[in-house]
Amino acid sequence: ISVVEGKRKIAEACVQFIDDGDVIILDSSTTALSLADRLVAAEKRITVITNGLNIMECIKNARNMELIAIGGRYSEGSMAFLGNRAIESMKQLQADKAFVSCSGLTAEHGVTDSNEDMACMRRAMLQQANIRYLAVDSNKVGRTKLHKIVDFDYLDAVFTNNPMPQKEVDAITQKGSRVYTDVKEASDEK
Repeated sequence: ISVVEGKRKIAEACVQFIDDGDVIILDSSTTALSLADRLVAAEKRITVITNGLNIMECIKNARNMELIAIGGRYSEGSMAFLGNRAIESMKQLQADKAFVSCSGLTAEHGVTDSNEDMACMRRAMLQQANIRYLAVDSNKVGRTKLHKIVDFDYLDAVFTNNPMPQKEVDAITQKGSRVYTDVKEASDEK
């Protein structure tokens, strides 16, 4: 299964948890971009809060969606607006659901990122949502990065495209979070 196909699979599972009328937060990850594409195709009537220029470009013309853009210092490498100004803007908003990604996930260290600004922004995004989802492709599982985002007990569910090692599944589910690895499984739960 290709990386693009894996992200599409994650998006298919995530979209089932988004209802018309929801206010959702999406980070600037390519997984979130895949979800944004899927939401536009599904013509969901939602409000999207994002710091990702790629997400803004994807949904700017979607007539059913309201777009709230988080500004700040633009980081070309992550196609995102980051820094203190972006985080302060994020903290002024409240959402029903957040979907963020990461660059590392291990049983020992939780959810981590290689970029400090991105880790801080993703943490702020999760803090401003009532329901918190991690959408991460399986190649990030088993890797620890430098900057902590959150522990598993801060998440409601983790979506991934392939089954995770049992050690990570146990660490996530022991904290009360759910793990979804395919579309059918997620729809059964909904």
